[in-house]
Amino acid sequence: MNKKIVLAMMFVAAASVFTFAQEEGVKFGVRAGLNLGSMTYIRDSKETEISSGNTYSRKSDIDQAYGNSIGFHVGAIADVKILDFLYVQPGLMFSKKGAEDNTERKETGSSYNRSEKNTVTIAPYYIDIPVMLSLKGSLASDLSLRANVGPYFGIGLFGEQTTEYKDSEYPDDGEKFTRNLFSETTIEGHKFDAILNRFNFGVGFGVGIEYSSFYFGVNYNYGLTNMSKEREEEGYKYEENGGLFERTLGITLGYNF
Repeated sequence: MNKKIVLAMMFVAAASVFTFAQEEGVKFGVRAGLNLGSMTYIRDSKETEISSGNTYSRKSDIDQAYGNSIGFHVGAIADVKILDFLYVQPGLMFSKKGAEDNTERKETGSSYNRSEKNTVTIAPYYIDIPVMLSLKGSLASDLSLRANVGPYFGIGLFGEQTTEYKDSEYPDDGEKFTRNLFSETTIEGHKFDAILNRFNFGVGFGVGIEYSSFYFGVNYNYGLTNMSKEREEEGYKYEENGGLFERTLGITLGYNF
């Protein structure tokens, strides 16, 4: 997506939040915290190799989870009162999400001990626009409980996938290379397509505590959009059913004005 379009969408979303904040019965808040991200493969894949006019196909079923990776989020929300107990919370967040996968193979014998390790790290950065429906219940004076649920929309800005390979038998010959997630990458003269789609959509839900002007909450984003792009690289074509889906647990601190 063109950077000017992304910036324009960010400006419109930010302007909407600040406009809400000026209306009667609307509060404005800032939020920041940690993300614990993971990604899940749920797919069937078909890999086709085209060589000398011949076509060879390999099919595989994959159900795999990339492990947790630490990120962050920071941004602003508006708290729009609908009823005494019901609010709508549009927001604008800058987020680092992602996942990490480690695979290791060991070989042992009477005279040798060898291990191979492959680490793949995915680190995308997003502008997220959540629109939460928030239920508010009073627990005591200045103390309230919040329950939030609603959709969120994500726009991928930039990010990288880093792959690192190490072999204990040849410690000086390890390999490490990096690819762009949302745009084309050229490595040693070879072009590689983008790995992820820029647009992301899902459902978020969570709970929080408000004490006076302070907020503490825990939320979970469940991605519904296939993030993986169909691609073709160096004579290979990949076709997938299902896809790659984001899962993010967030811990948030905030202040309401």
